[in-house]
Amino acid sequence: MGKDKATLRIGNAYMIEYPLNVMKRHFRDIMVITSEKLFPKLKMILNSGAIIQKDIYPKHGALGGIYTALFHSRTPYIFVAACDMPFLNDDFIDYMTSHVNGYDIIIPKGTKGYETLHAIYKKSLLDNIRRNIMNDTNKIKELFSEASVYTIPASVVQKHDKNERMFVNINTFQDVERNLL
Repeated sequence: MGKDKATLRIGNAYMIEYPLNVMKRHFRDIMVITSEKLFPKLKMILNSGAIIQKDIYPKHGALGGIYTALFHSRTPYIFVAACDMPFLNDDFIDYMTSHVNGYDIIIPKGTKGYETLHAIYKKSLLDNIRRNIMNDTNKIKELFSEASVYTIPASVVQKHDKNERMFVNINTFQDVERNLL
């Protein structure tokens, strides 16, 4: 896209406000993990009550962001969603949170595979994530072999969202036009 998606203005809102507004209905503590570069801009535009944290391990992608969120979390679990996912589904988030039951990771597996940026992670994963980051193993799926994972099958996902629209992320201006305008 060539532009920061979180601060992209769409109508009267910034892209990041779409998922944040859904998350506020489910979680008391909302945290946004961002780069050093975007931190001041997000501090300025977000008045949602979200806590904004700088990535502890920049250049380690989403895994670094998950580590940062878990590190700063005051709760044993976090729900993770990308800033460019405007169609989070309230019922499905409720379904996910009701299936924590001691698992380390609660993750949907839609028709396109695991949705690692629409998942729940347990704080006890911090050491494993840090070790992976130190070893430059930045793929989230690499955690699965070291954790207890509850996989939500595509059949259940589709009961909540037949077209799996909740997993859509916005990557191009055409995606914006097709999905949000």
